[in-house]
Amino acid sequence: MKKRIITVLLAFILQLTALSAVKNIILFIGDGMGTAAVDLSRMVLLGKEKLWDFENTIYIGLQKTYSENLLTTDSAAAATALSSGYKTANGLLGTLSNGTATKSILKAFRETGRSAGLITTVTVTHATPAGFCVSMPDRDELAIADEYAKTKPFDLIMGGGRQYFMPKNSTVSKRTDNINLIKDFQNCGYTYISNTAQLSELTGKTPKILGLFSDSSMPNALDKRFLNSSVPTLAQMTRAALTVLGSNPKGFFLMVESGKIDFRAHANDTAGTVWEVNELNEAFKEALSFLNKDTDTLIIVTADHETGGLTLLYPRLQLIKSQKATNELIVSLIKNKDISQSLKTVNELTGIKDINEEDIIKIKESSTPEIELSKILNERYEVRWSTVGHTCSNVNVYAFGKKAEFFTGVYENTELAIKMFSAAGVSPN
Repeated sequence: MKKRIITVLLAFILQLTALSAVKNIILFIGDGMGTAAVDLSRMVLLGKEKLWDFENTIYIGLQKTYSENLLTTDSAAAATALSSGYKTANGLLGTLSNGTATKSILKAFRETGRSAGLITTVTVTHATPAGFCVSMPDRDELAIADEYAKTKPFDLIMGGGRQYFMPKNSTVSKRTDNINLIKDFQNCGYTYISNTAQLSELTGKTPKILGLFSDSSMPNALDKRFLNSSVPTLAQMTRAALTVLGSNPKGFFLMVESGKIDFRAHANDTAGTVWEVNELNEAFKEALSFLNKDTDTLIIVTADHETGGLTLLYPRLQLIKSQKATNELIVSLIKNKDISQSLKTVNELTGIKDINEEDIIKIKESSTPEIELSKILNERYEVRWSTVGHTCSNVNVYAFGKKAEFFTGVYENTELAIKMFSAAGVSPN
């Protein structure tokens, strides 16, 4: 009953505010990005006295992240709450526990003739993007890819995950059939792109885009620097998406996920997490540039939950900054090397000279070598992680542009969605 009353009141408010509705919404989600990750990454890369660009606002709030059934949410339930205004159980995408499908802000925008897009640094079939455009009882990525092909719920999507779209005779495919979903999208008018050169050529005259730039998730931000990867950055994808979606005079909704923050935090990879937050900030600057040209735009930066329970003691900032590759890449590079070669590699890529052969043996003998390396490095970095899972901490909300003042205070993650519906003058029903 309480939810129905809120919905009726919202509908009335929408009628009163329709003339001043926001035309464009750009929502940034740092998956797993807690306050400590923001703080540490800023101190390491900018210095303790500075701010990330996405922090530089007076419109700051806190959202609670718990799901319907657990204090600690997963990304599926969190994405459903942030996109629709309804809490649901962990594992459910765009669906309530009673089986009712929710209506997302993305769907609402498309119903009014506005465009809608999704960008991520993980697979496009991962829980966060999927939570904005499908209604499903689980997070199976093959099923999500099939649902995308069936419903075409977005005008633009970019990220990784090519393996779920290619037929099984492809060497990279995870499919069990010979269906080529890329061709299916192309037959429905979507332009398919797979590299940075094609991305840079996009204009407002190519309004429907399927961009798949890697077979699985995109490379880690820190590793792209080390490997000189040609895979596009989150900032490059964001810039191109704004060019495409911004050509719709009615407006657009764009969700941009920095998904690898969560991946690196699950592994307790301190340096890797730091650089993933930087990846988000670089993409945010593209949105801020767009806002400066089109002031009828609202930008929100938040997280779906915190990952890792990061605690900062007396962090050795320069030591963290000196690491040249993620713990994931370092472990893969020493896998087939002997102890002395492995020690040399770890010393070179971390900049830490007091790691010894005993440490290398621990890494190689561990069933979770990446976590073991993280423990060794974090002792020296003087940071601590309490879990390799999610936590139930509140997360920050930063807002910019038109109606940014809506997003201050402390509120449920569902209210963030309701505020977006209201700001844009679109209905949640």
